[in-house]
Amino acid sequence: MASPIDAVNNPAASEPADPDQKQAKRVDVGANAVGPVVETRGLTKRYGSRTVVDALDMQIPAGVVAGFIGPNGAGKTTTLRMLLGLVRPSGGSGQVFGRPLDTPAGYLPRVGALIESPAFYRELSGERNLAVQAALGGHNMTRVPVVLERVGLADRGGDRYRTYSLGMKQRLGIAGALLGDPRLLILDEPTNGLDPAGIRDMRSLPLSCPERPDRTGLLTLARRSSAGVRLAGRDRARTSGVPGTHSTAACGP
Repeated sequence: MASPIDAVNNPAASEPADPDQKQAKRVDVGANAVGPVVETRGLTKRYGSRTVVDALDMQIPAGVVAGFIGPNGAGKTTTLRMLLGLVRPSGGSGQVFGRPLDTPAGYLPRVGALIESPAFYRELSGERNLAVQAALGGHNMTRVPVVLERVGLADRGGDRYRTYSLGMKQRLGIAGALLGDPRLLILDEPTNGLDPAGIRDMRSLPLSCPERPDRTGLLTLARRSSAGVRLAGRDRARTSGVPGTHSTAACGP
């Protein structure tokens, strides 16, 4: 088996030698699933006596960008972690692409995510960091320049990660989440550290890729002035009950 570094130096090393194996590797898991991309019913998370996410009902159809907007500590990131199988719910249920949250292996191949801060090798370039991530994730190496271009780092891909600004590091993390050309993109505060132009670009990122017009986006956005959390979405995103406090949930353009 080729190591990740072998695959970086030789992109062909990351591809299976058996054509049938290569084809199986690219199967779109759950492609025939019907219904919302993300759906939760009474999803709850408690830590001891503290309720972090309280009875969240949510439906997000394909092609929608939806975002949790609220202050830090309101349960936004915890909700994303439950959707990704990183945290076990205390109650309720949920599905992603029609697969239950307790079987994340059934849907994660179609999901790209950046939770909290990105982590990369300081002494490697942005391009080489993505190549390592692609090798570990079994993604095609040809995606590396594509995602660098998509997040506006094409001209800085050869620079070492330690020279990047906070905003550039965030962009590289989003590029990593896009490596697998996901149907669902989950980003935790993707505008952190970005300038106003970068914020505008990131807001349109999940749905503006011509190679994936049906991509669904679920984002978290911090708002210090908000007393609670709301879910903002486009088209038919629906929610009742919210992470954290019992504030009113709203859907809007």
